[in-house]
Amino acid sequence: MGPADYSIDMRGWKPRARILRTAAPPGLPGVIHAQHNLLVRLNQFPTALNLRLIADGQHQLSTTLAGLADRYSPTLAARWTTRAATYRDLQRLLRDIGGNLGTGHHAATEAANALTRARALSPNSEIQLRLLHSLDHLFDLTDTHISDLIDEGLRRHAYLPRHTLDELEHRDGNVIATPKTAYAPALTTGTSPSWSSSRTAYAPRPLPRPPRAHPQSRSTARQPRPLPLRPDGSSALHLSG
Repeated sequence: MGPADYSIDMRGWKPRARILRTAAPPGLPGVIHAQHNLLVRLNQFPTALNLRLIADGQHQLSTTLAGLADRYSPTLAARWTTRAATYRDLQRLLRDIGGNLGTGHHAATEAANALTRARALSPNSEIQLRLLHSLDHLFDLTDTHISDLIDEGLRRHAYLPRHTLDELEHRDGNVIATPKTAYAPALTTGTSPSWSSSRTAYAPRPLPRPPRAHPQSRSTARQPRPLPLRPDGSSALHLSG
């Protein structure tokens, strides 16, 4: 047997995230409620169409919230403006991605719920900074997950980029013949902007991970450690207040 791995004692154990089935709270907590459910729903692989709807929803959501956050945190507002531009470009690029495998209609619905609730917020409403940072953390997790989904979809040919063929289409009803197009598997994953855009323009901050091998004893490793703090000094996600 190899050496014991006590990494779970150092990291702690967290149960799998679950759908919040309670009624959505008013205000920004309601947006966080929907964004959390979107992240959980993304555990089901979305079709190319639903992924495009989700990207469009995240673009509009980030645009709306960036304007509200500017009063409280210009740094977050700038991050979300960049995030909005990334999802705008990604949504456009996903128009050239096809694929009917998967589901994702529940995730698309939650993305729409988050946008609807964000648009209902009053521009003069008081927002707690810790809620903005909680939402920013959810954005980080969502961005990483969507980026991984695109890579996985292209790797297993569930998402097919559209290619232009070396022949003309004569039966599309247009007076001038246009080049034929077809959906085909990508030659190499990660070489086109359509799936690298979400990693380059908006790179989520990596979560700190302790090393797997640690010289401390098990009893020492099990000593409680303080939780990592967010930039505002909070250490947990809150949906109330």
